[in-house]
Amino acid sequence: GRVAPARIVGLLGAAARCALAGLLLDGLTEAERVLPGAAGLPELLDALDLLESLRRRHLPGTTERVRVRAARLADLLSEAAVRLLPGLAGSDETRDAVAVVTLAVRCAEDRLGLRLDGELYALSRTGSPLLQGAAQAARVLLDLDGSDALGARLAGWVDTATGPDGRHRLERRLTGVLVAAGPLIESASTALGPLFERVESLSDRGFLDRLYALRGGFRALTPEGRTRVLAVVSDRLGDRPDLRLPAPPELVGRWAA
Repeated sequence: GRVAPARIVGLLGAAARCALAGLLLDGLTEAERVLPGAAGLPELLDALDLLESLRRRHLPGTTERVRVRAARLADLLSEAAVRLLPGLAGSDETRDAVAVVTLAVRCAEDRLGLRLDGELYALSRTGSPLLQGAAQAARVLLDLDGSDALGARLAGWVDTATGPDGRHRLERRLTGVLVAAGPLIESASTALGPLFERVESLSDRGFLDRLYALRGGFRALTPEGRTRVLAVVSDRLGDRPDLRLPAPPELVGRWAA
């Protein structure tokens, strides 16, 4: 039977690291035959990372022939990855949102954003709340939408989170956006501004009603994203916030009890 896609990618990497050019070429042939139709999005992204390393000569097994073959395979796998996006529409798995954003970042680097336009538009309108958020962030990363449009949507999601269903949608949409927080803030630093402004303007009751949803969304931040968001918040406040509690540990313990 056929070798599993993840194993093919692993064998390609091993052959490249060991400078086994002949075996690497055989692996590229097998990958071209199997991966476009059998690999899932995570395997395709792993393969694209490896092929990029080959293209840039970062691995010792790279020859000019390997580079040409790797570039051809990368085009095939990019197209295959785009074709998989509609199948993610109903997903509520954070890893799928991460995969959408990762694919967008890769396509932005390769100037291939238009390949994703239609699929991301469909996800942003008809996908699950999680995938809607991820797709809308991805569209900003690819310059298909402006950051002001995303900011307006973020503020609107906060406004409409007036009941349990709305707050659940807020949490999942916000999660989808914030898995992209690192690259999003780097490329469109004002994108999250309307969200912060809307949260700051909430009444105490309105804030408490939405607190669980907001906390759930921000839980998706990667360490890089958390650092960038903290920097944005610090800029808004003028000084870096002091998050230390001046109260003695015994008193803090009684508060938490």
